[in-house]
Formats: sequence, C-alpha cells, structure tokens
Amino acid sequence: MPLDEAKAKGAVAMFGEKYGAEVRVIDLPGVSMELCGGTHVSNTAEIGLFKIVSETGISSGVRRIEAVAGPAVLEYLNVRDKVVRELSDRFKSKPEEIGDRVTSLQAELKTTQKQLESVKQELAIAKIRPIGLKIRIRWRVQNSSCRHGRYRTRRAKNCC
Repeated sequence: MPLDEAKAKGAVAMFGEKYGAEVRVIDLPGVSMELCGGTHVSNTAEIGLFKIVSETGISSGVRRIEAVAGPAVLEYLNVRDKVVRELSDRFKSKPEEIGDRVTSLQAELKTTQKQLESVKQELAIAKIRPIGLKIRIRWRVQNSSCRHGRYRTRRAKNCC
C-alpha cells in the first residue's frame, strides 16, 4: 500500500522508522494499525532462532521489543554463557545459585558496614574520654593552692 494512503487510513509510524513509497500495514481491528517496520520474510522458518533481549514501554499501552535472530542468537547466547561461567567461578557457586550468592553477599556487606559504623562511633568516644580526663587534671592542678602538691578536695579544704 502507498505510504500516504496508509497514513490517511490512520496507520501509525513507530519509532521514527524510515519507510519507502510502498509499506506494509499491520492492522489489528479495534487495537492498532501500524506501519510495519520489521524485516519481511515469507515464512518464520527463514528467521530461525529468535531471542528477545529487551522489552520496554515507549508510551501508554505501547511496548517495544528488541531481539536477535538467526545466527546472531548463538553469538548472543555464547557471550551470556561466558559471563555466567565467569560469575560462577568468581562466586564459587553453581550458575543457578549465583542470584542467591549475590543476595547473601549484599546482606553480609550491609551487616559489615553497620558494624564498621558502630566501631567508628566507639573509637570516636574513646578518643574523647582521655581529652576529658586531661582537662579535669589540669583544672585540679591549676586550682590547687596546696604546697605539698596535693589536690584540694572537699575533705581536705584546709590542707596547708
């Protein structure tokens, strides 16, 4: 069908695709009428393997899928398999247990971070305590008028 005629009937061009003078129209009555922006094949067997790699919402009620097809699927799966094997070796777990292992490590990290914060607070308090003792001792020495070097206390106000 000519592009102008398809647009006049209400067909929607998706994703900013560029179309030739003749286009195919996908019409699902009562649902959607769109210009076909895909690869044309006589039979789906020509495509071979087909793997959806992502699916996103592009607007209200409209989804977009991205896929690899044919020989590209094997390359895509080989790359994914290599990543899974590397993660399995790194986490010392079976491929099907990688998700649980990551979750466990995240929980362990969170616990360790809380413990570290607690220790940091205790260390800060421990550093402050000796400073407080030095201030009290200096005050007693500076405010002591005893000739024997004794500190004035409530009991020994009249030491000398």
